[in-house]
Amino acid sequence: MNNPGEASPNATQTPLSPPTTASATPALPSTATANPAFSPTPDLRLPPERWQEWDIVPAISARAREIYLRGLAMGNNPRAFSKIGDCQNIPEAFLGIYDLPGRYYFSPGYEYLQESVDYYAGSFNREGESVRGGFNASSVLLPLWANTEVCQPGENPMECENRIHNPSVVIISLEVWFAGRTEDRYEQYMRQIIEYNIAQGTLPILSTKADNVEGNHFINYVSAKLAYEYDLPLWNFWRAVQPLPNHGLDPTDEGGFHLSVDGWNMRSFTALQVLDAVMREAEGLPIETAAGNASVTPTGAPAVSFTPGPVGELPHAEIESSSNPVFPSSSILLGISTRNNDSFTSDGIFQGSLNGRDWRALLEPGLSLLDYSEFGILAAQDANLYLLKND
Repeated sequence: MNNPGEASPNATQTPLSPPTTASATPALPSTATANPAFSPTPDLRLPPERWQEWDIVPAISARAREIYLRGLAMGNNPRAFSKIGDCQNIPEAFLGIYDLPGRYYFSPGYEYLQESVDYYAGSFNREGESVRGGFNASSVLLPLWANTEVCQPGENPMECENRIHNPSVVIISLEVWFAGRTEDRYEQYMRQIIEYNIAQGTLPILSTKADNVEGNHFINYVSAKLAYEYDLPLWNFWRAVQPLPNHGLDPTDEGGFHLSVDGWNMRSFTALQVLDAVMREAEGLPIETAAGNASVTPTGAPAVSFTPGPVGELPHAEIESSSNPVFPSSSILLGISTRNNDSFTSDGIFQGSLNGRDWRALLEPGLSLLDYSEFGILAAQDANLYLLKND
């Protein structure tokens, strides 16, 4: 596959001509023949095998617009979008910052994106039902993984999210790779996800990813193949991060999966550009462009300055503070929250032994537990991510 040296995360991409496979242009009838001649419209799209050359921000095809408009006629909310994905798509890591005024600003020339921020307000930092750490292409299709507090019996996470949020657009980004999973099975699950959303009139936006954990870029190729086949937008995030240091990946992550801070910022920014393109095409608005490199800068990101100590109001008999947390194999790690109607307030992150004693407060109230791995604890506060390393 090609690895274009000129690839850059520019917001101004030259759109490829959308294909029109169902149309034909009749020639003027001639008196010499009773049947008109037809000239098929050429398909000018790059093939899936050349996905690395596809634009970062795709052109919105006539087919994609038809799906979107049919969904509006079915009652979908034009100002709502959803996400289907794994831990890379939680609002603290992906797009959530755009629902937090004052926490970001756009580079000169990109201020027009605020229109899309306002248009889709409320969807960016929302905890959706089809996003969760560990989700993969099969998980979102299984009712077993649905949230029983809000989902109806028999609903899978994707169906539950569609019913609750009623989106007009859905970003599909399922990147977790498990050894032993066959390529054919992954494609099969992705087809089910795509076809369900098309049937609901929800426009699927497919995506590429920055990493190559699977070793042959298969997930990116399948995304391009399906986008080509179904004539859907493909957000080429892989190309956007090529100019970044380490191609947008965290150099300290030995697994080669997690993004760097620059990678996270680029991911949210280019996804917003794609949402903006969908909004403008669907609403018949002029397409805005800007010269130069795409950028968004978070502001006011607070540092964690917590001194662990006892928290008497939590439901534990004894909680000991720990300034040097350890993670023995026999311990339990808990994130505790208080629910008030539909909102949750984090009470902190705690570690304890399996016998129910020796509980220790690891992180302060306001920080939520997202995930744990051999590298440490991944926690979130508002739109900020923190890693408490297991040193």
